[in-house]
Amino acid sequence: MRNNEDSEEVVNDTLMKLYETGIPPDVVNMQAFVGKITRNKALNRLDKNKRTINTTPLEEIQDVISTVDVEKDELLPIINKFLENLPKEQRAIFLRRYYGNEEILEIANAENFSESNVKQILFRLRKKLKKVLESEGLL
Repeated sequence: MRNNEDSEEVVNDTLMKLYETGIPPDVVNMQAFVGKITRNKALNRLDKNKRTINTTPLEEIQDVISTVDVEKDELLPIINKFLENLPKEQRAIFLRRYYGNEEILEIANAENFSESNVKQILFRLRKKLKKVLESEGLL
């Protein structure tokens, strides 16, 4: 949980669920029953928090290129060369995200990957780009 407000909301949601549905007569272990509801409510809250924290493509790539101390004209050929050396699928994912400004889910659907796979590919590509920029002496 991120903070006390989230924790309080999970407790409130759990109590509301218990109030709305009641306690089934066949419940043997009340603590386990309430614990399961609480766990599910907490996981739902965590998922909701993750969805609201999404970063923009510019923020993602900014971590890599923000410390580069060159003009755009000097950086562009290096990035183009980096892209030329990537496999076709990786290049498409990179371009869709950082040039096309597409959402992860949109890219995943278009490229037939899972969202987590697309996120992992983008993470690795940013690391590769950073190494290329370091090897060029730009970082």
